[in-house]
Amino acid sequence: MCLRKITKVIVNIVLTLFLLTIISGCKKEKPMVTISVNGKEIPYYLYMEKSISEQIPWKKYIQNTEELLYLELESEIKIHFSRISVQQLMIQDSILTEEGTLKYQSNMTQRIDYKFKDKNTYTFSITSHPAVGFSSNLEDYKTGESLRGFDISYEWEGKYYHCLFVIKTEACINN
Repeated sequence: MCLRKITKVIVNIVLTLFLLTIISGCKKEKPMVTISVNGKEIPYYLYMEKSISEQIPWKKYIQNTEELLYLELESEIKIHFSRISVQQLMIQDSILTEEGTLKYQSNMTQRIDYKFKDKNTYTFSITSHPAVGFSSNLEDYKTGESLRGFDISYEWEGKYYHCLFVIKTEACINN
């Protein structure tokens, strides 16, 4: 009789552990992303959408342009994902107004080439944007007066995510 009770308790414990393992395995977290420059993390906003082509609400993410991070052109940005199953990585660069709208038409958003560093780390350099020459405002050419919105988008588990960050930089490299 005692052996039967012990067997029953052991079977219940094994079934409970098995169910907990299944339940915890089904809960998948989105990949954690770290974006940094020279070892310093860049704050970003995570935005989720149904498709990768929706319009980005930049206005929502610019509160105070004075507090935006300034980066020199040619700075190398590092993107590190905590999981390697990220798909369809794409990096886009837009010139923004101080109100958080696109300064030029959406077809002037530049797609950025990135380099694969290791199994889940990528890098890209901030270069001069081709549309900077369109401005007739001399203020736009001063150091730190170019607002740039970067959209790092990727697919994970069938959902699309955007890591959005805005920086200040110069319009072009001064020689």
